Amino acid sequence: MRFWLIIFLLTVPAVCSLASTGSLERHQVSPQDLHQEAFEPLPGFNAALIVTPGDEFDKILNMPPDNRTDFTRVDTLRIGEQAELHVIFTNPLIDENNFADVTFDVQIIKPGNIIKKYSRLEGITGKLQRSNSSAYLAKAFMRLKADNSDPVGEWNILVTIHDNKRSTSISDSVMITLVR
Repeated sequence: MRFWLIIFLLTVPAVCSLASTGSLERHQVSPQDLHQEAFEPLPGFNAALIVTPGDEFDKILNMPPDNRTDFTRVDTLRIGEQAELHVIFTNPLIDENNFADVTFDVQIIKPGNIIKKYSRLEGITGKLQRSNSSAYLAKAFMRLKADNSDPVGEWNILVTIHDNKRSTSISDSVMITLVR
């Protein structure tokens, strides 16, 4: 799979929240509503990895709030198809100037134990425009495109999200099956 690291350079941080059904809305939610099985019992900071088809997530995020629909989670990808990996987190620790520092690392394990690593990708670094109880979409995301040369089988995608000001990390993972 070719992996493109794409950085959102938005003037305003993308802020979203997810209900347990996968619906996108713009309001405060509990961490359990994002991705129930992803969260560790850490006070405050929580995070999750979601994988959606193509640019579906971006289209849903940019819809007017009243028209938003559920997103589709990817667990199987065919040669030629694309998926996007998005990191969502809540309650990053902020300093007295309202600055946060969240980064994440991605490790992709392909069939045959082939490992690709991407480190220190940007979640949010800088001043937050919202309170620290909101859910945030990381600025960086990855787009995966399955090519003919890619090995079919189970691809394990591991992400570790770091709240650097809190010195805390949370891990999440997804398994995608690549088929011809």
